[in-house]
Amino acid sequence: MEIIPKPKRKLPSPEIFFLYFSISIFLILALFFLRLWSLEKLKTKELSQIEEKISTLKSSPKSLEEEVVLKYYRKIPAFSNLIKDFFFPSKIFSYLEKNTHKKVYFKSAEIDFENSKIFLSGQSPDFSSLAQQLEILRKGPFSKVDLKEVSLGKEGKAEFKIEINFEKGILK
Repeated sequence: MEIIPKPKRKLPSPEIFFLYFSISIFLILALFFLRLWSLEKLKTKELSQIEEKISTLKSSPKSLEEEVVLKYYRKIPAFSNLIKDFFFPSKIFSYLEKNTHKKVYFKSAEIDFENSKIFLSGQSPDFSSLAQQLEILRKGPFSKVDLKEVSLGKEGKAEFKIEINFEKGILK
């Protein structure tokens, strides 16, 4: 038996149910928003790090080397035009080295590129070797070979001076 009657249990009203439901939805959305906001900050930081890496790679030594290579690549046509018109004086010396008589040797050589002349002075054991050397030079690519001076040197050797005219085309 009950002395104090208990009130009957009441079912929650729809308004209270919707209140709790809307508060729980609000809290869930707030937590979801905070999670998305933290993810956005994290991804922004990662993106800035990646962009920094890209900028360092763009200015890396590899790209600097590429710029140097491109610079030289652009200069090659100009250089090839220069080298096409360049004279190689060493061609004269290699020719003289190959076509010098075995008994003749040259003491000095002067080259005048403006007048296209070579002045050689040397020594030969006899005049016949000198004559053979002159014939070898006259058969070469030179336009004119002149014996300018001949004298009898020490020990009976022939000392000479030769002037050679050449065309600049043989130096290319």
